[in-house]
Amino acid sequence: MHVLRSGFNTEGQQHASVVVANLALHSGPCRTVVIEDDVVASLVDLLRYSNHRLIHKEAAAALANIGRTSGQYQRIIIESGGPVALISVLRGFHCPTDTAIHTIRALGMLSTNEAKFEIMNAGGLPLIIRFSSSPDLQLRKACATAFRNLSELNDDSHLMVMVKDGVLSSLIDLLDEEDSHILKEAARAIAILTARIESNKVALIEQDGVRVVIRHMGTSDDDLLIQILSILGNLGSINGIIQEVSNTETVIRQLCYVLQMDRFALTLQAMRCLVSATKASKSANVVLSIIPASMLLKMTESPNATLQRHAIHVIANLVQNSENCSILTEGKIIDHLERLFQSDNFDVILQTVQCIGCLLGDPTAADEMRRRNLTATIVDVAKKASSVAADADKMESNRKTEIQLGQPKSKKDRNKNEQVEQKLSSFVLSRSVLML
Repeated sequence: MHVLRSGFNTEGQQHASVVVANLALHSGPCRTVVIEDDVVASLVDLLRYSNHRLIHKEAAAALANIGRTSGQYQRIIIESGGPVALISVLRGFHCPTDTAIHTIRALGMLSTNEAKFEIMNAGGLPLIIRFSSSPDLQLRKACATAFRNLSELNDDSHLMVMVKDGVLSSLIDLLDEEDSHILKEAARAIAILTARIESNKVALIEQDGVRVVIRHMGTSDDDLLIQILSILGNLGSINGIIQEVSNTETVIRQLCYVLQMDRFALTLQAMRCLVSATKASKSANVVLSIIPASMLLKMTESPNATLQRHAIHVIANLVQNSENCSILTEGKIIDHLERLFQSDNFDVILQTVQCIGCLLGDPTAADEMRRRNLTATIVDVAKKASSVAADADKMESNRKTEIQLGQPKSKKDRNKNEQVEQKLSSFVLSRSVLML
């Protein structure tokens, strides 16, 4: 450690940094150099004050290995000013490729929220974006990991800034790669960036990213495929987008192939995509010619409530076409819907009510539901929901009181209110079905 801190022996500092990087690969020696020898502060000082690029490279490599070991060591790196020092190396004039690789790897290893905020606030993202177009494969790999790492900060304003700074363009370019590591990291980052924020979804579409995403639907890599399906499922709020950018039949066939793989995580994401795809009549009209009705109906019996809801939602979209009504009625859809009313999950029942509302337009299905007296069952659902409406009235009264008194609601109260509001919306839907 004495050599590492010597300001007069640059070659010795370089070799000492290499030794530290190697020691940091093993938990025991890593603890010794980090906790007992306080090596992190010395490495950060080398990044700040040394003018030798090879020292920058080895010091960054050592920090990357230390940061990979534990969150505790990451906090030490942050407290020592590591993120800002690493970014200053990237900002240096003509930062060499090998130095940039280790520096960006070190930034990509800093997974705590505090580190990510520091990287963003210090202007790290635009620099990583610049290096992501490098012809060097290892550097692009490091950038892909850093993008994914930064995207995992659960802060919408942060994710919006990332897109505003141009990260989607770089991620779309990385999706044109053949390297599996780059593809999975880039796809994961896009999936997170488009999970909730509408403007990010629109940005992906406007930059022609959906076409690139869809090209990977045929991948044999399950880890990549689940991210691709997640991205397409995220775009469900953008009606008809899958149809606008791709051959509808090709997409549906690929989703059918995924469903036949019978792997739960993939099935769940494929059904999310199918919910989105069947919102458009063009897709809804071809689904049952590719995906067997029996497969969709079987999924309504899944023990997983989320998969159940997706399956019922797809069927509700499909039955808006009269030809699909006939096919599904022949497939005993009403048997399935009748069983779904026994679910303990209110949202599953709601989707079932919605599906029945769509089926009432088909004479054969309507006659069968009347014969089974399903209308009475829906009335029972509405009666159960009526107590929710009373809760909602009370909630609204409490809200007005809080506004008058200027009392902020706790997070627990806000969550409870949101649940009541959702159930009240469900009650309104139940009443609308009864009016059909």
